[in-house]
Parts: sequence; structure tokens; C-alpha cells
Amino acid sequence: MDKKPTKQWIQDQLTSLHTHYSARNIAFGLDDQYYELLFRDQLGLPEEYKEDGVVLPTARDIVDAGTNHVSTVYARFIRPARGIGKDATDQAEMLRKFDTAMFYRTKMESDVSPWRIAAKHGCQYGMWCFESLFNPDKLPDEPEQRDGESDSDFQQRMDIYNGELYDALPIVVRAVHPQNVYPDPNGEFVIVEETKTLMQAKAEGSNISIPLTTGGIIQGTGTYQDVTQVTYFDKQYRAIYVNQIPALTAADSDGVLEHDYGHIPYVMGFSGLGSADKSAKPDKQAVGLIRYLRPLLRSESFAYSVYNIIL
Repeated sequence: MDKKPTKQWIQDQLTSLHTHYSARNIAFGLDDQYYELLFRDQLGLPEEYKEDGVVLPTARDIVDAGTNHVSTVYARFIRPARGIGKDATDQAEMLRKFDTAMFYRTKMESDVSPWRIAAKHGCQYGMWCFESLFNPDKLPDEPEQRDGESDSDFQQRMDIYNGELYDALPIVVRAVHPQNVYPDPNGEFVIVEETKTLMQAKAEGSNISIPLTTGGIIQGTGTYQDVTQVTYFDKQYRAIYVNQIPALTAADSDGVLEHDYGHIPYVMGFSGLGSADKSAKPDKQAVGLIRYLRPLLRSESFAYSVYNIIL
């Protein structure tokens, strides 16, 4: 964007996007309900037999089988050469190795692989989103020579530091839940609205200046109380608000800070199961594996429940 955004402008845009993506998020909520098998009351059983109804786990089987089919275990990467000759081939090979390292490193350093999470989001909701941010906390602290420390001892510590620096990867890749992602329809910016604890908000960003006390600037919330974090990114500016309070340390009074990423660090994809019709509605674009199977899932569980009750 050519013009620097303000806090009020970002809030207005988020309000408009809430309306624009409301049908999509309702559909995502129903996808959750069917995946969690929480639709026994919708089977149409008589009131006296509702408690005897059985919801079959077919919805979970479909989504989990699709997730397993999107293999994130033995991924392979190919980078085409941008030119002819040895230099172009060497460059393509270096980029291929970087892609491989990014994939396996982020997978091994996470409790649950973000690639696995994104694959499941694609099968369940028909949409996934990756967030890739620079995190200086992933870099080791450069040592300083202590008083009375010999040059050889200091050099040993510098060698250790250089080794750790060589292995450091200060990039955090995270799969963001699709229901929390609000991309601008014109691709100018992305807003992510998430509910998390205050401790999580502080831990995920080293430049977030929210005091972790119940008497801090977020009144009435402890470190394990839920807060709403809104993250804004366009190609030039970024902002983070925790309970509508600016959270970036070096930001202006509106909480907006210029960044040098050169791009918007969010990548979104879709399953391809949706319909790109003339309405261009978001809920028609993001379609998971069970979106249009809901009547069949209810019918299957109804038939099984009736059979089970009769026998």
C-alpha cells in the first residue's frame, strides 16, 4: 500500500472482512461439527430414542484418510534451473536443498508438523494458510570477551557461537487456522484474528511489548487468560494488536511498523474442490472433503441408529 494504514482503518477493514467471510466461517464451523461427530441431534430420531442414536465416524475417516494421502513424510523438492549452464544448475540445486532443509527442519522442531496441520486443514476445510516470520530469538547471542578472559578461551566460545549460528534457522513456519485468516479480496493485505493466551502472544513474538501481569496494560487478564490478537500485514507495513492495544515495541502511536520483508508473509491455498462460479463467494471457493456429504453422513448414522434400536 502506498498510504500508511492507521489503527482505525485496520479495524474498519477487519469489520468489513468479518461480513465478507461470514458464510465461509459458518461453513467451517459446520465442518468442525461434523468432523467432531457432534450432530446426533440432527439425525431426526424420535425424542425418546435420541439418547440411543449413534454417530458413525465416517466424517473423521474421510478427512484423516485424505490427510494421510497428502504425504508430508517423504516430501521431494524440485527447483527448475533459471537459465542454461553450470551456474544456473548449481543455483537450482542450492534452492532445492534450502527448500528441503526448511521443510524437514520446521517439521522436526514442531510438536506437530505445520505441513501435517495444513494438509488436514485442506482436507477438512478446503483451505490452508502458512505464516513465515523472522524470529531473532532463534539466533544465538554473540558472546563478549569477559574481563580477564584469555584470547584463546574467548576464541573457543566464538567458535561455538559460529557453529550455532551456522545451524540456526531464524524463520518460524506456522499453519494458521483458515477461520482466523481474512485476506483482502484484492490481495493488498492480510489480517489474522486469533484467540490465544497472553503468555502465547508474548512467547510467539520477541518484539511484543505486553506486560505479563494481571495489572498490566490489559486490565483484568492473567497470563493464561484468553485475549484476541489481530495481526495485520501488507507489503510495507505490519501491526499487532492484543485486545485492541498496539503491541509492537518500535511501532508508532497507531501500532503500525514498516517492515522489510518485501512481501506479505502469508501463503494460502485451496483444495480445488470448490466452485469458481460468477458469485466468487469465499464459501464456494474453500470446500473440504465432507462439505457436501452432510446429508449422507446424517442418513448413514440415522439408518445405523434405527437398526441398532430395533435390534
